[in-house]
Amino acid sequence: MLFRRAFATLALSLSLAGIFLPVGQAAEIHPSEYERIRDRIKQSGSAPVSVLLLNALSIPDADARAAELQVRVDRLLTELGSEALPGGRLVNSLGILTVWVTEPGLEIVRNSTVASRALFLNEWRHGSLLPQSDGHLDELDRRLKASASGWVDVEATLAVPGAEFDIDRHTGEGSVVLISPAQHSAAVDAAMLLFRRLGVPTSSGLPASTAGGVITVLDVSGVTRNGTVLLRTNERGLAELAWNNWAIALKAPGYRPMLAPLVLPQGYATQPEPGAGQSRAVVFLKTPVEDWGVALATRKSTYRRVLEDVLAPYAVSGTPQWEESFGRATVVLPDAELERLAQARDLRVKYVVIEKPINKPTAPR
Repeated sequence: MLFRRAFATLALSLSLAGIFLPVGQAAEIHPSEYERIRDRIKQSGSAPVSVLLLNALSIPDADARAAELQVRVDRLLTELGSEALPGGRLVNSLGILTVWVTEPGLEIVRNSTVASRALFLNEWRHGSLLPQSDGHLDELDRRLKASASGWVDVEATLAVPGAEFDIDRHTGEGSVVLISPAQHSAAVDAAMLLFRRLGVPTSSGLPASTAGGVITVLDVSGVTRNGTVLLRTNERGLAELAWNNWAIALKAPGYRPMLAPLVLPQGYATQPEPGAGQSRAVVFLKTPVEDWGVALATRKSTYRRVLEDVLAPYAVSGTPQWEESFGRATVVLPDAELERLAQARDLRVKYVVIEKPINKPTAPR
């Protein structure tokens, strides 16, 4: 996940960089980008803009570069004043500030001498490395667009050091598992860290909102249960959560993708042919834990435990070939048992790939 985040950040930086314009000139915005931003502002009153403030290669020392970047961020935000809306902000180490601006704010960015270039971001999910294959971000976006008030509820899953993980048989959803007092304490610390980052006061009870009212904490009862907090937010708040990697997952409360396992055929490979009345299959798990950036050792132990539980009801012949790093196991089963597995609708399973007698090697003469 860290590699993917670095790659995505670099890609955005390169798209913004183009030709580095020296500070002292007005920001470059391509005419088509400018029109897209203006159209979005006319539709909804504001738009997200990524602004290149600093050539990351211009100051080799990381501390000096970070200090100079902060000076430029503060300067641009001062220029923008109230034309920069609260929430939905991101400052990355490659010199880019993302901020929601009004139409006058767009003109300020366009004429600012501290900005080199600006780029329109089409939606709040742009560039996020939070899990998207489970459909939750799509569902949140659908609810956001359907909301007359412009607000949606979102369940944020916290990054809890030392936590365990599981995959639910009936939904296929990944979840944080907290058992020990130390894990409960770590979950509380993770929640407090999130609230500090968001600027949510923690001494006034619930509901509690950020200074700009963009994100409101509704419920914290899930913190020690499964490492979650329930929030209510608008598009800018969703963007802030999605861009800053302050949670390991964002979920639409009550949404269940319920994606049934796929059963696929595969031709014989180089492995020995199973005995009469038996078949070989590869069982692939859904792997939400991998999308959450969990350490490899934790992923492997989670996937091994879940795979063992998935296969426990079946009469497996011999010892499975475990590949925990990839969330899969190769097994030999009696044909009747394999049919039961294929029909079981265990939603922890993504694929069951069954070897079929196609392209079967010809016996030597």
